Amino acid sequence: EIKIQLKNPFGTIEATSRLIVLDKPGPPEGPVEILETTSTVIELQWGAPKDDGGSPVTNYIIERQQLGQTVWKKMGDVAADKTTYRDRNVVHGKLYIYNIYAVNPEGTSDALQTEETMAGVLIFAGRPGAPKVVSASKTCINLKWEPPEDDGGIKIDGYQLEKRKKDTAQWIALNPVTEPIEVLEYAVKDVVEGAEYEFRVSAINVSGAGEFSLPSVMVTAKNPNMRPTFKDPEDFMVIRAGNSVRIKVLYEAEPPPEITWMKDNEPVSSFIQIINTEGCSQLVIPSTKRSDSGNYTIVAKNKVGEASFDIEVLVTDEPKPPGAVELEQIVHGKVIVSWEASPDQELDNRLYYMVAEHDSSTRMWHTVADRIFDNSYTANNIMPGREYHFKIYAKNDMGMSDPSMSPTWGINSNRIPINTNTPVEVSFEKPPSVLVPLKMHSPPKGFQMYMTCAIRGCPTPSVTWHLNNVCINGDSNYYITNSYGVCSMYILRVRPKDAGEYKVVAVNSFGKAECSTKLVVKD
Repeated sequence: EIKIQLKNPFGTIEATSRLIVLDKPGPPEGPVEILETTSTVIELQWGAPKDDGGSPVTNYIIERQQLGQTVWKKMGDVAADKTTYRDRNVVHGKLYIYNIYAVNPEGTSDALQTEETMAGVLIFAGRPGAPKVVSASKTCINLKWEPPEDDGGIKIDGYQLEKRKKDTAQWIALNPVTEPIEVLEYAVKDVVEGAEYEFRVSAINVSGAGEFSLPSVMVTAKNPNMRPTFKDPEDFMVIRAGNSVRIKVLYEAEPPPEITWMKDNEPVSSFIQIINTEGCSQLVIPSTKRSDSGNYTIVAKNKVGEASFDIEVLVTDEPKPPGAVELEQIVHGKVIVSWEASPDQELDNRLYYMVAEHDSSTRMWHTVADRIFDNSYTANNIMPGREYHFKIYAKNDMGMSDPSMSPTWGINSNRIPINTNTPVEVSFEKPPSVLVPLKMHSPPKGFQMYMTCAIRGCPTPSVTWHLNNVCINGDSNYYITNSYGVCSMYILRVRPKDAGEYKVVAVNSFGKAECSTKLVVKD
């Protein structure tokens, strides 16, 4: 209100006027009253602004934000003559904040904000079943539990698990309430070996975490009583003589087992080093010699049981050359090449021979036979008028020897006198014989296994493999080959039913030979 006054000695006079400044209204009058809150509705009430900005309020705007989210959502408009609002789009147990704005023709007021308001009242789930110990080891304890019998009619979002160490009073949460365990089991890996723990669990819904269950039984973080088992050991090793050998075998057992090493069923020499650590045993020979070859057995034994495993060790070197080579012709076109054994033949059961040949027409050496397990070879297609030379090599896993040279066979060499009246007939035929027999094998279940032997005979024998006297040549579980008398059988993954007596039978028109061995499958 504006007033003007005029005054002189004869009197005064006044006049008044009003100045109205138009603006947006002030915020609605608070605090906001919650008239109703249920699982399905929240009703609000507020007061009109004290300052309408010089223009009547036309309406109110309602916004809402759910606690934990950042977005404000416009819920609707309310007429100016109504200062209440019912929000019917709520979720039981969720918390909400509301902003209320007053609007006139000049603009929108600042917000009147409510306190956090829950839809309905807190309803917590009942107690789950006490956690049960499924298994325990020194690094992990596996638990499971039953859900609450009473969930309060509200969906359970998950569970919170706590642990308590023996002789302490503090319960430690293994997961926050905001990250519930969504299944009825949990692997607790935050444990100390040898320590004892108990556990409890609570169910989480929109209202939060409910009452904790009864505690589990006390459980110790240690491996159970377990019989020894070996973990993927090697069953064959080839070492060059003079080098060191380290046989490393990993195992699992509880309590820790007593470890014993044997060589060919006898205690190992005191010169051999045995290094035992937790879960691992090592046999070390600093400098090997040929006599260190053999079958080494590790035996692990505790109060629960016993286990053993065999490792075949072959200490060898590049073989020495074969001895003197002799040539003999029995019939035309064929020469028998024979040689004295390499000095290493008796020391190395994997040693064999290779024959190379060249003649005067080519002067080029080429291999004519390999993997020969005896000490002779018959050279065919020997042509008259040419000179022939032969080289004999000894071979093993380490390499090949220097060659032993044959005398020259040719124009003036050891010819057979020809009697035109009486033909000479010499037979090379002979019954089968076993050059290298089968060996006993004892692989763990699930490992691969390779079994081999060497057979000779003329004509070439027919070879069949038998398991417990049943032929297995047609069984797809066994991969069987025969290459130049080397008969092999391979199993990709050994099964318990593969155990038994294996026999190789070689037959030709002059007789039969066989050899056998046993396969033991270890658990």
